Amino acid sequence: MTKRWKVGDRAPNATVLDIHGQPFELAQLWQTGPVMLNFLRHFG
Repeated sequence: MTKRWKVGDRAPNATVLDIHGQPFELAQLWQTGPVMLNFLRHFG
């Protein structure tokens, strides 16, 4: 069974690449306040 997230749930930390291709931890974003993550699906 997959976990369903609800509004207000804390997102897990993940390492992603920034626009320059450098690793970046998402947790750095929410150290100073709330963050909205938006996931887009691309049909290309």
